[in-house]
Amino acid sequence: MRKIVGMIVMVAVLMVVSTNGFVSAATSGVCGENLMYTLDDNGLLTISGTGAMYDDTGIFKHKGIKKVIVEEGVTTIGEFEFMLDETIEEVVLPQGLTTIGKSAFNTSKIKSIALPKTVTHIGNLAFFQCDYLTDVYYTGSEADWDKIDIGESNDRWLTKDIIHFNCASETFECNLCGEEIEKKDVFIVCPDCLQYIVYSDDKTETECPYCGEFFEDDGTVEYCPYCDESLYGEYEETDEEYEDEYYEEVQFITSDWATEEVYAAYQSNLIPEEMFYDNLCDNINREEFAAIAVKLYENMIGEVPYVNIFDIPFMDCNYESEYISYIATAYKLGITKGTTPSTFSPYDNISREQLATMLYRIVKKANIEGISNFDVNNVRKFYDDSEISDYAKESVYFMAENGIVKGVDGAHFAPLDTASKEQAILISCRCANNF
Repeated sequence: MRKIVGMIVMVAVLMVVSTNGFVSAATSGVCGENLMYTLDDNGLLTISGTGAMYDDTGIFKHKGIKKVIVEEGVTTIGEFEFMLDETIEEVVLPQGLTTIGKSAFNTSKIKSIALPKTVTHIGNLAFFQCDYLTDVYYTGSEADWDKIDIGESNDRWLTKDIIHFNCASETFECNLCGEEIEKKDVFIVCPDCLQYIVYSDDKTETECPYCGEFFEDDGTVEYCPYCDESLYGEYEETDEEYEDEYYEEVQFITSDWATEEVYAAYQSNLIPEEMFYDNLCDNINREEFAAIAVKLYENMIGEVPYVNIFDIPFMDCNYESEYISYIATAYKLGITKGTTPSTFSPYDNISREQLATMLYRIVKKANIEGISNFDVNNVRKFYDDSEISDYAKESVYFMAENGIVKGVDGAHFAPLDTASKEQAILISCRCANNF
């Protein structure tokens, strides 16, 4: 307890108040019993010292970190330390690292990473939702990899088809700019000039980043012989280009009547990635709809706050579920209150009146024009109005009046009926478009 209190006090001392009144983190601090960190103005975070990082401190959340360098001597990446830090694009890990904690890099935008042979444990969800990750450079053999204790919900992002085995590092100079870099495989991107380089035993080739053609280069070629673009111009694949390639692979399973609107919702980033490969004709449960609700909140209001998943009061949630962060966020934002003070009933199918209620709460938070003057007594009622729960009536009335939800037959709302995933997505999309 004394160590934890000491850490909290030191972090508190290192906080400063900026001129605009917001509290911001200082450029250095403690992140382990014998570890320090520094964060520069360019988003470069460096962790140095010896031993293990603390778990779930929250000190790195939403700090605009772009690159993380963990220096030799660090043995463990703390649990949840970089979870939901979607600005992180590059991580450098040291030889001697043994453990990558639970949810350590969950939802980061890392495109490639080098893992040392010394790693023996990768925690649950450590690379969960790292959808940009296309290359893992591992210094050990495939047999060594199979010995690593890899936790649940990493399989989709640490598939063997993206792992390059036996990538022992060696230093050499980039043939274009002379920058000293480490070789992790035959295909590499120079971090200084951002050019793509291919090395083999007897020759050096360069890939033009514009047209993709390869050609031999002794370090004197300035323009691509195929497209004539300058090889020294700054080129980097944009997030939009990468996302286009990634999203082209998504094939939604929908009803014919819903296909066009589902893809429109997808283009508006209203569909959680966890649902990309689901059958959207299936009923939607409460944890899945929490994800849709949070995506709508992001669309209508903006960035969601960081929420510690262990701060929610629900005792019936699986804390390793891919939807747990959505549940925590929806609860924190007041979108859902649970089915009881201590239960969320994550796997129960959501009813139509519950769906309308959650979406109405988001619309109210968005402060939509006219919502404060909405008169529940001056609306057309459904024939089954008496079946609508009292807590849901205002939500159902408002959503119906604004064309967001409709009756099942034009006259009845069927408040206790279930909804499918595609229906929930379409209703969310209508909210985004109508308001």
